[in-house]
Amino acid sequence: MFALAIFDIISLCFNTFGTGLFDIYGITFCDYPTSIFCFGSISSGFWLSGCLTCVLLAIERCVEINPDLRLEYLFRKNVFPYVRVLLFFYTIYAVGFTKPTVFNLEYSCWFFDPLIGKDVSELG
Repeated sequence: MFALAIFDIISLCFNTFGTGLFDIYGITFCDYPTSIFCFGSISSGFWLSGCLTCVLLAIERCVEINPDLRLEYLFRKNVFPYVRVLLFFYTIYAVGFTKPTVFNLEYSCWFFDPLIGKDVSELG
């Protein structure tokens, strides 16, 4: 639960401050591509890690109810540190190597498709 809280706090901070600043000052991807790319990578990566942490938490709750489940071994005292290390590496992978979200000023939102709402046939 602590890891989930950390992932959520980091993701929310980047999403709220990034969206607010970019929207108030009218910043588009063409103005500051590096900062928007970094904000999008970090917020997407920590969101993905938070999703995996939620799944692990749900599995752990199911194992508490039914200790005969096959995934019970993941939450043993000598195995769970390795699960946390894998979660850490997944976070690094998600931040560094997945497709980031890009801020769209027209909708004041983050999208995976930067041309959302545009007619592609008109762009040529």
